[in-house]
Amino acid sequence: MLTTGQGSKLFYSNGTQFFIKGVAYQQNAGGGGNVTGSSYIDPLSDATICSRDVPLLQKLGTNVIRTYAIDPTKDHSQCMAMLQSAGIYVISDLSEPNTSINRDQPAWNTPLYSRYTSVVDELLKYDNVIGFFAGNEVTNQKNNTQASAYVKAAVRDIKAYVKTKTNRWVGVGYAANDDSDIRADLFQYMASRFRAYERRVTRRSAPEGHGLDKRLTSCIELWRSELIDRFSWI
Repeated sequence: MLTTGQGSKLFYSNGTQFFIKGVAYQQNAGGGGNVTGSSYIDPLSDATICSRDVPLLQKLGTNVIRTYAIDPTKDHSQCMAMLQSAGIYVISDLSEPNTSINRDQPAWNTPLYSRYTSVVDELLKYDNVIGFFAGNEVTNQKNNTQASAYVKAAVRDIKAYVKTKTNRWVGVGYAANDDSDIRADLFQYMASRFRAYERRVTRRSAPEGHGLDKRLTSCIELWRSELIDRFSWI
């Protein structure tokens, strides 16, 4: 069983490093893993499909699958049990086609927070869930790097939320695209430590309703300033 992540590495409970052999597992996913259309097929809610696919994933030597959109109102127990028996872990995106951080009109607000935490609540009960993505290739070119401030806010808040729900290690991160013009600076921005003010905000619990929106405003402005400083061509 995985117990910890240190930097970019994962480890088993005995200290042995865990190397991901992963498969993107989602129907109707387009380029970059983006789920196409306004509806989506939850790949972990249909036991018939999972019973067909899990043995094939085993034959491939898969030890991790990534799902891009799941329905937190559905039952995932059968598929998750099959995957666990096969020694396969799960990393899931928190968004869905109609509820995600939009690079053209970015926001991090109460509806998004509710969607993301509902996925955490549903999947965190399974021990073979090892991580969540708060965004998928949201920033993909020079003219939309401002959206990264909202992704960073989402990662921060979901990390804090996960810590209130479990004592075991669960990663929360962001799936970036491989664009040579922005990848290095974007990595540095996403990996940079929060300022003292932002750390204080992180320790506060998320309030109900629109309080979350108000809390985020000043914090995101700080991150946007940092982002503009780092990306000189904005």
